[in-house]
Amino acid sequence: MQGGLRNLEANHAVSDFDRTHRFSLNFVYEIPSFGSASKFLSGWQISGFFQAQTGTPYSIFSPEPEIGSATQYADLTRGSGGLYRLGFGRPGLCGSLAELRQQGSDITEDSFNSAVLCSPLGQNGSLGRNILRAPSQSRFDLGIVKSTKLTEKVSVEFGWDIFNVFNRTNFAAPDFELGSPDFGRITTTVGGPRVMQFKARLKF
Repeated sequence: MQGGLRNLEANHAVSDFDRTHRFSLNFVYEIPSFGSASKFLSGWQISGFFQAQTGTPYSIFSPEPEIGSATQYADLTRGSGGLYRLGFGRPGLCGSLAELRQQGSDITEDSFNSAVLCSPLGQNGSLGRNILRAPSQSRFDLGIVKSTKLTEKVSVEFGWDIFNVFNRTNFAAPDFELGSPDFGRITTTVGGPRVMQFKARLKF
């Protein structure tokens, strides 16, 4: 397959924000008191939210050439409206996609097999657009609420919210810019670690 930024076949791919698979589930459960009139046993509620999704696709590309002078802004090669810029040029693939997608024992260090990339930096090769994908992501949030009536019109509510209950690390896409010192490494995450909060509310 011929490469190049103007090759429609090489550039046909899913969008940058594609999530091929996404599953979301949320629930609210009123814990029964089993007929008890106890203020401690009644008024409990548990809720949760779970989501799992595939990672976003990404392309391996060359960086935009730096503009060295004001006149180059209008240049067909370097300018912001240039028609023939080398920026975002992709390398060639001297192997199979399966080989490229092979990850190392630590995906944060070797998220793909760069050894099968074989064209010079800045040239347009045969590698397709968005043929790699960041790791999948998931999270589970949980909330527990206890509501107690003080009088007919006044009640107090205490709650405990836990975000990312299992403290899962969700990795972002690796550095996919050719020539970068972190090329092929994952240095950022999506979302945060486990966070908990307590809340209290007086309703009247």
